Amino acid sequence: MNVIIEQKRITSQQISKLESLLSAELFEYRRLRRIAIKQNSYLRKRDVQRIEHNATEWAKYLPMAEKAKNARESMLVNEIGCSEKQLNSLNIQDLEKLAGSLPDSFCETWDKWKLSISDLERQNNLNGILARFCLELVSDELGAIKEDCSDKQDCYDTQGGIPGGKINSVITRRA
Repeated sequence: MNVIIEQKRITSQQISKLESLLSAELFEYRRLRRIAIKQNSYLRKRDVQRIEHNATEWAKYLPMAEKAKNARESMLVNEIGCSEKQLNSLNIQDLEKLAGSLPDSFCETWDKWKLSISDLERQNNLNGILARFCLELVSDELGAIKEDCSDKQDCYDTQGGIPGGKINSVITRRA
């Protein structure tokens, strides 16, 4: 067994309660993943207003996900006897050994819960990469504008174009 737990047996009521807590946490992670997918779309479109609204959504729902996670971890520590160090290494086989057998519904919930964690992490990593790319573009563009404007000529004409018809935009060159 990967995890040594003080309690020798897990009751069916504890398994049922843990399944309920996993389901609640799964619901919150799926909601966060939907928000993360929207964020990716807004970053690609450079839709600042929607990105700001999305940040508000994160601020609203992230505490709910944390609360659900804390409830599950608290139950594992206080009722089942896991140490706080063991929470991240606990697996379904450990629970199955302690319970004797687990209902199929619990196993399905556990698998969906594990998958939702990895999906959310993957989406957030992609968003981080995209956000860094966007910031690099902005930084490069500001550097190009600074270089073009350093000789005290007008950087843009009245229509927002570069005088003389040159295209010096970093964004245009990279695209």
